[in-house]
Formats: sequence, C-alpha cells, structure tokens
Amino acid sequence: MQPGTATATNANPIVMRTCRTPSMVGYQVLLDKDNRTSRWKPPSLMAHVPGRPTEAEYLSLIGEFWWEATYVARSLRREDPIFAKFCLDYQIKLEVMRRMLEWRMEIEHDWRIRPGVHGRNLNRLLPADIWDQWSRPMSVRKWKRIGSRCFPP
Repeated sequence: MQPGTATATNANPIVMRTCRTPSMVGYQVLLDKDNRTSRWKPPSLMAHVPGRPTEAEYLSLIGEFWWEATYVARSLRREDPIFAKFCLDYQIKLEVMRRMLEWRMEIEHDWRIRPGVHGRNLNRLLPADIWDQWSRPMSVRKWKRIGSRCFPP
C-alpha cells in the first residue's frame, strides 16, 4: 500500500456526529464490532460553549472599548468620517459590544449556551429590552433599503 493512502476496513468503528440543539455537539456510536470506542468519554454536549472570562479578559475588553472610542472622537475631529464609522460600527459595535452582549447572554443562561458566530442568535437569547436598545440603530427599514440596493428587483 502506498504511503498516504487510506483503505476502509471492517475494524473501523462507525460514529455519527449528533446535535441535540444547535448549541450542543455530541456523537453516537452506530457500529463498533471490535469495541474500540469503549474508552471514549461520553459526549459532554458542551464542546463549543465558551467559559467565563477572566478578570484580565474583562478589563482588557473594557480598555479596548475606551481606546476605540478615542479613535472615533479623533477621527470626527479630523473630519475623517469613514475611519470614525469603521471604528464605531466594526471595532466597537461588532467586536467589543458584541462580546459583552455574549457574556451577558451567557450569564442569563448560566454559561451553558454557545453564542452563534458573530452574534448570531443574540436577538433570541438576550432579554428583549437589551436587544431593543442595541439593535435600535440597525432599523429594519435601513436593512431593507440596503438589501434593495444590493439585490435590485
């Protein structure tokens, strides 16, 4: 047999990845003739759930928020609105505030739920009043207008 080639044999166990909910990942052994999976730990279903931030991580994120806020102010003072908008919309809202909102959501759910990629599902997992405050500047009409420009009829 050539190095780097693979062959299928009857000795390999057949394992299926299962997802009980979108935030929990596990597996189920379908067939294991030679009992090779007997030493595997049972799935914890917590594979992608982040842990609590350390005090250093929390303070670092707070510091990053204030650091970026100074760049917004400087850019506006220097009449550079494109860089100010980048710092505000991307750095502050989508990076720093999103992470803080994910931590808030995790606190509400006792650190057992995986936040989606880039804040996905926050609208369903955060308390409604917090989501409304954060998403108010991103009005539905604005998104429909952007969508109609990207995908004209």
